[in-house]
Amino acid sequence: MAREAEMLEFAEQIKPFLREHRKQTEAERRIPQVIADKLIASGVCRMALTRDVGGFETDPVVICQVIEALAWAEASVAWTVWNNALPSYFARFLAPDTRQQIYGDPNTLLASSTRSSGKAVVTDGGYTVSGRWSLVSGCQLAEWLPVMCDIVDNDPAQANSDGPETRLLWVRKQDFQILDTWHVLGLRGTGSHDITIDNLFVPEARCFSWTGVAVDDSAYSRLPIFTTMAAWCGCLCLGVAQAAHDAFREIVETKVQADPTPALKMRDEVLTTIASTEYQIESLRASIHAALVPIRDASFAGDEITPQMRARMWRATSTTAQQSKAVIHVLHTQAGTPALYESSPLERAQRDILAITQHIIMQPLHLANAGRATIGLPVQSPIF
Repeated sequence: MAREAEMLEFAEQIKPFLREHRKQTEAERRIPQVIADKLIASGVCRMALTRDVGGFETDPVVICQVIEALAWAEASVAWTVWNNALPSYFARFLAPDTRQQIYGDPNTLLASSTRSSGKAVVTDGGYTVSGRWSLVSGCQLAEWLPVMCDIVDNDPAQANSDGPETRLLWVRKQDFQILDTWHVLGLRGTGSHDITIDNLFVPEARCFSWTGVAVDDSAYSRLPIFTTMAAWCGCLCLGVAQAAHDAFREIVETKVQADPTPALKMRDEVLTTIASTEYQIESLRASIHAALVPIRDASFAGDEITPQMRARMWRATSTTAQQSKAVIHVLHTQAGTPALYESSPLERAQRDILAITQHIIMQPLHLANAGRATIGLPVQSPIF
């Protein structure tokens, strides 16, 4: 509990610092090193890592709170912290010595690519990897990252009639080249560039499948990977929405009208927006936390995580993504011209939420699978 309190305190205390560096983050299109150093020193990027390799096994609900607080100040920083959780979860599929090699250094930051846009040719003792992967958030900061590849076996007897097998292979910073491709509207600071690899040997020990059997069956490693990742991304959306709401309130309370129309704080529709958006954010936050608690408790107890429990989580996160986007649009519209300026958190929120909700984990398609699970139909998604 002491460590979790430290994480929450760090997320609150660093807010002014992140806001001060927003222009630099945007201009450099990456997390500035001065911010990365603070993330490393705090250990916040190791929250979802198991203790055997120096992680903190942080309560998933606390991770929700930390990510939301960071997103309020700078969505790109929250995204980087969130993005470190996925490769942290992948530790469960690796042998102890490989886990130690990749995660053992507390100064290590991680990234990942789950797009199957590379080839891994089976060779003696491992694979020869080549390819190009896009949207590799935080690749400039990462010491290690796994890339997803189609497995190519030159032995016809090993051919898979259902198509190529896909696996992830861990590579080091010096093994990949970064291409300057991240010229975008929102989440500019994530540095989500493309990377390339050319004929790199990767040993078998650093290859795994996230649909495979976990080597580590500890309580924390039983947490469902993508269900909890979705919860945290939903809270990232809420942090951006809360920042937009707070900025809107400040505009309403301080804006002086240049024309004879009533001030914003005297308009019923504006006051209604303040009340309704605050309620929506509070309700969405509560729905994510309420769905996450039974999943956490079942994981730690070694009990089954039912399809209905997962469906409740995906319902909450998919709805949160879309409603957060809608809330920010309304706030941006009603705020008027002050929201147009780059200095306004509303302007940034409008851009960032559009980028966040483009991620596959926040897409409305998950609601259909939640509906299938709710009525007992087979789910049509490997990440559900």
